[in-house]
Parts: sequence; C-alpha cells; structure tokens
Amino acid sequence: MATIIPVASFDCVVFGATGDLTARKLLPALFYRFRDGQIPETSRIIGASRSELSLDAFREHARDALKRFVPAADLSEDMLHRFLDHVDYVAVDGAGDSGWTDLVAKLDERPDQVRPYYLATSPDLYGSICRNLAAHGLVLNGGRVTAPSTPRRAAQISAQAVAEPPAAPVSDEVSEKEPLRVLICGAGVGGLALANCLQHADHETSVPVEYTVLERTTEFKRFGGPIQLASNAMQNFRAIDESLYDEIEAQVTWTGNRTNGIKDGIRDEWYAKFDLGTPAKVRNMPYTCVIDRPDLQETLLSRINHNVRNGAAISSYEYEKDGTVTAVLESGERVHGDVLIGADGIWSAVRAGMRGEPAKGAGSGVSYSGYTVFAGELTYNAASTPSDIGPDPACGYKVYIGPNQYFV
Repeated sequence: MATIIPVASFDCVVFGATGDLTARKLLPALFYRFRDGQIPETSRIIGASRSELSLDAFREHARDALKRFVPAADLSEDMLHRFLDHVDYVAVDGAGDSGWTDLVAKLDERPDQVRPYYLATSPDLYGSICRNLAAHGLVLNGGRVTAPSTPRRAAQISAQAVAEPPAAPVSDEVSEKEPLRVLICGAGVGGLALANCLQHADHETSVPVEYTVLERTTEFKRFGGPIQLASNAMQNFRAIDESLYDEIEAQVTWTGNRTNGIKDGIRDEWYAKFDLGTPAKVRNMPYTCVIDRPDLQETLLSRINHNVRNGAAISSYEYEKDGTVTAVLESGERVHGDVLIGADGIWSAVRAGMRGEPAKGAGSGVSYSGYTVFAGELTYNAASTPSDIGPDPACGYKVYIGPNQYFV
C-alpha cells in the first residue's frame, strides 16, 4: 500500500499557467496529489501568466485541461470541484514590472505558507522571473524555484538571480571549447535529415555542434516502400545542401506535375483532384515526388554515418542539475548531451518519457487503425509507354476509395 507523505501547507505559484506544459502535466499531477490527500486544505495553487483572466475564467481553463488530460474514471465532479477551490490566479508579466505587486499582495495574505515556484515558461524568462522574485522579497519560508528541462546552466542562472542582485549572468554561449552536444534518438528519415542539417551547419557556420544519432537496430537493411516528399520537403533538402538535394533528386519520380486525386473505386469517377503543381510553380519550389525509403535513407546516411551508433536503443532519459540531459540506453549505458531529440518513431521512448505515458498499448495514444496494408512493386516497361516524364505521363497517384478499403 502506498504511503502518503504529509507536506506543510503551501502556496505554489506556477508561472506560465495558461501554457501547454501546465495543462498537460502540472495540473494533472497536482490533481492526483490532491486526490490522494497530499495537498493540505489550506494550500493554494496560484496560476501566474500575462493573460488578463478573471479567477473564474482561469478555473474554467484548468477544468478543461483536467477533463482533457485526466482519464474520466479518475475525475469525479465532486473531486474536481474541491480541487479547483484551491486554484487562484494573478496576471503577472514575468519579464516586466506589471502584476508583481498583485502577486506580493496575494502571497502576503498567508505569510507563513511555504512558497514553491514552478517556471513552466520559455527558458529565456527564467532569469527575469527569478530576479523579480528576489527583488520583491518573495523567496521565503523554505521556498524554492523549479524549472523543467533547461538549457545549459539555466539552473545556475536561476540560483544566481535569486541569491544576488542582477549581475552578469552565467554564460550559455556555445564555443569551440564547449560545443552544443545534440543526441538524436532514431535514424529514420527525420533523425537523419536533422543530422545532415547539423553536419552542414557545423561546416558552414561558426556554431560548433557535436551530434550523435542513437539507433536501435544493430545494422541498416533495406526496408519499406516508396514515400512521398512534398514540395516543401524537397525545398528543405535543397536548403540543407544543394549537393544533397541533387543526389536525392536523381532518385525520385515526380508526381506533382501530373494528375493526382481520389476516385470512386466502383464507378471509376473522380471525387477530387489535387493541384500540386501550381503551388510549387508560383513559389519556385520543386514538384512533389516519390522515392524509395531505403534509397533516401542510404543517401542521408552516406554523409553522417560516422556519427551514427547502431544497437543503441534508448529506454529513458534524465535531466541533470546543470541543465543537461542523459539518455539511458537499454544496455544501461548513459550518454550525455545538451539536447535530446526524439525521432524514434511511432513507439517513441522519448515521447513516452516526456508525457509520462507507455510507449505502446493502452494509454500510449498509439492505436491500430483497423486497416491492413499490402504493398507491392510494379516494373513499368518504359519502351511500351514512351514519355519524357516517365512511363505513365498522366497520373501521379490515384486513390481508389471502396467499401472498407482503398487502393493507391
């Protein structure tokens, strides 16, 4: 049986109270602590943000968030009402001067409360908020300032701002001596595209970057069929590096300059046609195209293979006190970096850790669509259907829709 550890009565101030982190994580976590009897009846959860909201409006915002992110089975109306009675709100500009006197007045109503502060804001506001807390004498009674994943040294910046008057902040500058260390979890198309972008940036700019791609599989094998690259995807490859774009372009089949759309699978009538050509033309962008996934992956790998670690499946990650992050591999090895990018697919261990959800199964947000996909390859005889743009000049793709099935 779980043991509920009693805590002292507190006023918890959440900066960034109307943001996504508060809605998805903080409010649900606090609700469960309240439901389990770990929040004293005299405690308050004080939301703080720049939004000019009434208390009723903020409580309605909190109610909507809890109904969205807490399972209905855990959320009785009575318990929700009782929890919201502990929720308060003050409009405060963390980076400016407005609202701070209102927050001081609110906290002075209960001067003996413990005062924890949570910064659910952009990291560039941490220093300003901490200096304002110190300037208004608000870090009292065992209070502490807490923030989620921070850039390098954000913890030191926050501590310095609270303990001292404004001074030269601890530098967060990336340098040759301390390059930005990026961990990319997953060597699919997304992870490899990012790695190529960082490789090019390291060569062409003055920003020193060290990156490592952590890939679950022990070796790369050809797997998967054709995938579509829209005009903006091709434009992004061009922006990363012209020679990379040229290599990819040499392997694609253009579809954006042909007829594309959805047809009735029984009557063979068009439901809709998609004009993919005009948007590309007017923006001077490449046409939409298709390419075999293994060909694209091999092209992306060829430039950054020296920075890819195979057999390095990530199981979880941890935040360090200095603001860095540690990826914990299934082997038990710990890999340190400044930034962790989750590009590990639909069953992402990074996403699961970030959201506090299982990677697979119930509660993961990943469910079977009900469709089974069969893929095949067809070899065209170009000699029998000559054309300057390929063996089938009219069609880019047709999607035939039928009862409980479709064919592309």
